[in-house]
Amino acid sequence: MNNVVFLLVSIILALVAVVLIDNFMALGLVSKIKALFNGAPTPSEVNSGNKDEKQKPDANDGPFDWFKPLDKGKITAKRVKTKPPEFPVESAPSGPAPSDKPEKKVMPLLKITVDNDFDGKSETINVDKLPFKMGRQSSEFKNDYYFPDRFNEISRKQNEVSLDPNTGFLLYKDFNNKNLPEMVMEDGSRQELGKPFIFISDKPLVVWLDSFVRLTLEPQPAYFLQLAKKTPAVLTITVKKGDLPPETIDIPANQDFYIGSGREISQCVIQDSHISKRHVRLQYKDGGFYLKNVSEYADSILYVKEHIRVSGEMRVCEGDDFRIGSNKVAVIISKIYSFQGSEGKVTAQR
Repeated sequence: MNNVVFLLVSIILALVAVVLIDNFMALGLVSKIKALFNGAPTPSEVNSGNKDEKQKPDANDGPFDWFKPLDKGKITAKRVKTKPPEFPVESAPSGPAPSDKPEKKVMPLLKITVDNDFDGKSETINVDKLPFKMGRQSSEFKNDYYFPDRFNEISRKQNEVSLDPNTGFLLYKDFNNKNLPEMVMEDGSRQELGKPFIFISDKPLVVWLDSFVRLTLEPQPAYFLQLAKKTPAVLTITVKKGDLPPETIDIPANQDFYIGSGREISQCVIQDSHISKRHVRLQYKDGGFYLKNVSEYADSILYVKEHIRVSGEMRVCEGDDFRIGSNKVAVIISKIYSFQGSEGKVTAQR
């Protein structure tokens, strides 16, 4: 009987001890007792000091070293919010994302230099796509290049450079002036009043837009190379019809050109009773241009240089002068362009 009573009392004491230990742990009394034995600051003293300073563990925890889960760094009287660590982030480089593929360079067809004598500035534009439009800022017209608004003499739709669909030549069109302003015309350039200005040359073309702004247009090798693939040569002739002003005509190598009285079958029409509907044919073949008499009259074409009649076909050169019909119409070979070399250089046949 005594043994049973002793066993029950022991169990009750053990349960009371467990409850007391749990209460001590909840109130932080265990840490205070350990601090008294070890001479360390209490948790309340730690929290009242520097919260960011981490307490170093003591090598000797005294007689309470079996309370290892109750580390001093984890027992706090107040929850402290800490900021996450900040790491330096490298800023990403601006511009497009890098690519392993090499960048494909686009060769310009035309270079336009804008010289502004008003304030002494100069700007060069690489044109790789035509047509190319220039003018002052406007919501009505969309331009590829904008002049400053202080240039009042330049309109909002000033000029345009494009390609002639028939010959592949460069066309310069000024929308502001019916008669083109002062300019320097090089070989292969010509001016027609009230019409687009056609030019093809390896030399620059200079155009004054007003008293202060000057354009220099320079066709690049890429343009001549592209033109060479389309047509390997170009012929320019001058046609004089009596007392009328001479007419300059550019003839590409990829089509036959006829001079005659027939409006529907000849590109250059001449009204003369001695000229057939198709009188003269100019054709490119075997690396050169040939003139052929296709008229009804065998002796109606005079080669002035040697004073002979052309009844068949002959190869023409620059400077050749021909008289057709009643000898009142002159056909002069003004210029022959040929394209040679991989750089697309333009040379004139002699």
